[in-house]
Amino acid sequence: MALDFGRFSLAQLTVTQIPQFKGLNTPDSVKQANLARLVKEVLEPLYERVGPFTIDSAFRNEAVNKAVGGSAYSFHVEGKAADLVPAMGAKAFAATIQKYPELRALVGELIVNSDRIVHVSLPNPPKVYPISRRIAGEGYVAFNTADLKKFISENAVEIKTGIAGFLLLGVGAYLALKK
Repeated sequence: MALDFGRFSLAQLTVTQIPQFKGLNTPDSVKQANLARLVKEVLEPLYERVGPFTIDSAFRNEAVNKAVGGSAYSFHVEGKAADLVPAMGAKAFAATIQKYPELRALVGELIVNSDRIVHVSLPNPPKVYPISRRIAGEGYVAFNTADLKKFISENAVEIKTGIAGFLLLGVGAYLALKK
């Protein structure tokens, strides 16, 4: 059975900028299934609701992950994470996800790696991690409450919920979003 990667191709999900690994970053069938799940449950909904993006990095085999300085426990190695380059910019994209609970529930890790790249993962384990930012020399740093509120107010894009979203979310959630 062929896996469905939606609007993305397996080549886009396995791209690497490390020249010696081009063409060698191939996931096994389990990791391909994880990538298909990542696309269906995270990437497609974010693309549709928040806005378009390209994929900078998704699956990384262990050698590629090590070459780019990724964590030994990275979800990229399992095919459960992606670094995105949103058209609206990483800060606006991440702030918009954080602003709306139904979008935030889609992702586990949400990390602003730079002004250009935002990292997202499947919520696996089923836990939503605090939104973080990558700071040179300090690694990943979670936003404190005041900084997070400021980040959202300065960067989030307003999402208009149409009738389909209204029916999907229900009256209570729709009213909560309008506050």
